[in-house]
Amino acid sequence: MSVAGSYTAKVVAQLRSLKAGLGATAAGVFDGARALLHASTEGPEDSFWRAFREISCFRDGWADHWDRDLLVTGFARVECGCGRHAVATTLFNRRWILIVLADVRALNEADRAIVEAIEILKNLLPAGSPSGWPRPPGGAGGGGQGPAELGISVGWIRDRAARN
Repeated sequence: MSVAGSYTAKVVAQLRSLKAGLGATAAGVFDGARALLHASTEGPEDSFWRAFREISCFRDGWADHWDRDLLVTGFARVECGCGRHAVATTLFNRRWILIVLADVRALNEADRAIVEAIEILKNLLPAGSPSGWPRPPGGAGGGGQGPAELGISVGWIRDRAARN
């Protein structure tokens, strides 16, 4: 296994632990610099996004203002139309987005578990944009410090969930 592969395996192990501890439906880490799902508990990217599509009541509230909230505050949460399901997203290392899809009650009690998972993930995944990689379409570019300046276009998350 390559060095990158061993780090990815550690990331997946952490995501599986978080998913099991919360009884979550899915957990993943999205690479905002490349606009790709880096790792998930569900395996390939299409399987991860399928978990979102299978919750039909979630579609109605998905596109509100969560992406703006994520970029401004570093955290966003959206609940589904029936109030039973929710997705919590947290931005870390100015590049990565932890995504957890779970029952609302589980997420209400998950703050500490998510913070602990992010602390571990921060040590496994590099900060900032990878050198030599183009920014995703819609990225802001420029020399600022925030996620938009790093080219993180979180609308891609919503778009991929809808497409896959």
